[in-house]
Amino acid sequence: MADVRILLISGSTRQGSGNTAALRTARAVAPDGVTAELYDGLTALPAFSPDEDEQPPGPAAGLRARIAAADALLFCTPEYAGTLPGSLKNLLDWTVGGGEIYGKPAGWVNVAVGGRGTGAEEHLAMVLRYVGAVAVPGACVRVPVPREAAGPDGIIADPQIRHALAAVLTALAGHVRQAGTMQTVYEAAGGADGMRRLARAWHTRVMADDEVSHAFLHGYHPDHSERLAAYWGEALGGPPDYTAAYGDETSVVRIHSGNGPHEEMNRRAIACFDQALADAGLDGDERLRQVLHDYFAWAATTTMYRYHESAADVPDGLAIPRWSWNGLAGES
Repeated sequence: MADVRILLISGSTRQGSGNTAALRTARAVAPDGVTAELYDGLTALPAFSPDEDEQPPGPAAGLRARIAAADALLFCTPEYAGTLPGSLKNLLDWTVGGGEIYGKPAGWVNVAVGGRGTGAEEHLAMVLRYVGAVAVPGACVRVPVPREAAGPDGIIADPQIRHALAAVLTALAGHVRQAGTMQTVYEAAGGADGMRRLARAWHTRVMADDEVSHAFLHGYHPDHSERLAAYWGEALGGPPDYTAAYGDETSVVRIHSGNGPHEEMNRRAIACFDQALADAGLDGDERLRQVLHDYFAWAATTTMYRYHESAADVPDGLAIPRWSWNGLAGES
């Protein structure tokens, strides 16, 4: 089973922040089966503008991609003037139009000592409800962190604090697994829209490539990119739209078979795919970029190349292979 991915978001921009130290420590004590990643782009986000919501600037698009690729979110924020810091509210504003947080399990840790931080905690809960996040009770806790708790490496050594932070991650991961909300690769890549962007970007790249474009010399279907997006989507954990509308794996493999050896074309097609990932905005999350690359490279050199001698060799009734975060479904 793939690890549960939890994105850690600090609301503090201060060097030596206790909030950031708590999240850095949570990452260090993440239990088995949990990958915790610290978001570090808070200060790079531009001020939110509704005019840019549909096509957000790079840092905001990167934020949305990181959130989309996560199975759950964990926040830790200071309180400024009785509420959330402006920088964190700005981050949350950038998520409203994208919808990436909707239905996403979330938690928060209040590290303020002396019973403080209630205002920020209440306002964070309110905003997360507004954007449709699912607050996980066992992951919304108060864990006081004294100012001197973090060491020179920014990690907290106190065993009680470390245990409490690990328990928060365990609660989030447990909710994700119980609810069955772990994202497929398809979902992390932006669903149908992400697949269409990728398919169009790849088609543009290969048509401009002297080697790979030879595969299209005899023409191609006018809906090629749409069909390709449906095929990739189904393979990467999305709905069976390709099978329902266009055919099975056998029909796809036969189209790509009987063309003789073409290792160089395969290599160039994979290079075009890697470039298309950047063109489609899917290269910001390294884990997602790698699993998409691995899938395409595997398909190009295995299923789509296995019968290069003759299309007549392709068996009937093949099903579209499924690819997960761990690779080919059914294989470790």
